[in-house]
Amino acid sequence: DGIDKYIFVGDILFVGDMARPDLLGKENINDLAEKSYQTAMKLYNLDNDLMTFTSHIKGSFCGKNLKTQYFSTIGIEKKTNYSFMLSKKGKKEYINNLINQNIETPLFFHKMTSINIEGPKLLNSLSEIRTIDEEEFFDSDFNNSYIIDLRHPNYFRCGHIKNSINIYEESNVSLISGNLLEHNKNIYLIGDDKSSFNKFVTKLRRVGFDNIEGILDFNINNLPSLKEVKQLQSDNFVTINLNTHNQILNAINIEISDVTSLILDLNKMYKVTCKNGYKSMSVVSFLLLNNKNVYVL
Repeated sequence: DGIDKYIFVGDILFVGDMARPDLLGKENINDLAEKSYQTAMKLYNLDNDLMTFTSHIKGSFCGKNLKTQYFSTIGIEKKTNYSFMLSKKGKKEYINNLINQNIETPLFFHKMTSINIEGPKLLNSLSEIRTIDEEEFFDSDFNNSYIIDLRHPNYFRCGHIKNSINIYEESNVSLISGNLLEHNKNIYLIGDDKSSFNKFVTKLRRVGFDNIEGILDFNINNLPSLKEVKQLQSDNFVTINLNTHNQILNAINIEISDVTSLILDLNKMYKVTCKNGYKSMSVVSFLLLNNKNVYVL
């Protein structure tokens, strides 16, 4: 009938908020905030009944107050989206709100910025991921490499390869790997017969990890000298709390993006906690890898 009914607003207008303008660095924030305001004004003048379809929902770092649905209407957002409403109030109020939201910036966003500008590598240009048997594993040197264990933290706790890092395949793989791992190191994966390696590889590649060299294809439980994450036997420890929505008194309350810059006291023991245990075991294994003399649980 010639009447516009839908609009795809992508990464600018979310259900509940406007996109943050700081992800390309402080040097670009003013220009992007200005463009955001101009776009918000154009959207605000559209018909109230126009349905909006966005690209991110709650859980994304692209905005602060995102809701759980991908669609809304211009009219609903005018009434419920505080940042969007400010565009009508004035340019100064709109921009000040956006640039002062104080949202965590995951470390891998810096890498993703350059990838988004330059374009990602084509899949057919990436080297084939090899299958590595037990014999080759013992003959190989994994210096300057990561061995990532996909299994549930409970299995990792009971026995894992020395210096491996636990990133459970059902956790937020992109967030954890992007904040803990360096992009210039090779990656090897190990799991069990239930592990979905292809899905895990896809999640890694989404945050720029293209150097996945191999999958260790053998039963990890048959290996000698597996390491365990032992239970804490002392009351004298410092808690590292990764669940910043639930602050713990006298704990180190940090985001996972702060872990790599965390300086630990070699004379103290640390207990890591989070909401469901997935991130905490990833951080435990990472800290054990990088702090040989620190007892972290």
